Amino acid sequence: MTKRRANILFVVLAYAFFWALLVITYLIFSSNDQLFPIVVTIDQVVGSWAPTVALIIMFKKLHPGMTAKAFFRNAFSGRLNLRLLIVVTVALLLAGVAVAGIQSFATSVSITGLFNISVLGVMVEIFSGATGEEAGWRWHLQQTIEAQRENLLKSLLIVGVIWAFWHTPTWLMYLSVPWLIPLDILDKMALAFIIGICYNRCRNLFVPMWIHFVANLVAGSLQIDVAYYPWFIALETVVAIGYILWYEKTKSTGDIPPLAVYDTNESPSQNYGVR
Repeated sequence: MTKRRANILFVVLAYAFFWALLVITYLIFSSNDQLFPIVVTIDQVVGSWAPTVALIIMFKKLHPGMTAKAFFRNAFSGRLNLRLLIVVTVALLLAGVAVAGIQSFATSVSITGLFNISVLGVMVEIFSGATGEEAGWRWHLQQTIEAQRENLLKSLLIVGVIWAFWHTPTWLMYLSVPWLIPLDILDKMALAFIIGICYNRCRNLFVPMWIHFVANLVAGSLQIDVAYYPWFIALETVVAIGYILWYEKTKSTGDIPPLAVYDTNESPSQNYGVR
């Protein structure tokens, strides 16, 4: 099986698992107004692990030269860059605070009233997309495509499109406001570049998990009117463009860690530089 075909099958399997879970939930619980919201929340957590489930199922085909022990060692072996984590965290938080400030100024509503953070919400964000998706989308897919194409930005564009359409169930909530769908796609594309560039500079799986968690927590806690959502996406896109420019400026001089994936026909020290 070629790498390209294996990756296509991986993506299809991740999508299929997620959609099967949603369809089953709808068929069984949609008529129960009390249970349905609870089960949907559970689906949000369980379904987000579909990429990791697909990675585990196909691991020997996707990475036949790697053991599970090597996977965990390489996934979290990269040295964490605290300055990188602090900067991206502050940037995303400022985007959320800024758009809340814009609405607060325009509507005279208290800025604190435009945020709603609960313990349950934090727990859901920790154990759903932040931890469930990144092993599949970033550790496997981004790095594999990056190794094949030898171009980070093109790789992030491909992963960004796949990741954006992964969120199509969210669009069902936007059917009454269809112009939110292209904004949601732009949101995921921007985040894909932010997460991917930061991960490129620090090959530790904690990095994309943390950024994904912060981004979801900021977006999920914002209680802004729909009319102000474009402001949030615009600010997030500005952050993404900033990271792209930073990458282009420093890619030839920056200390970029080696990829943490390798092919079955190559030893860990060849080409991909697995440590």
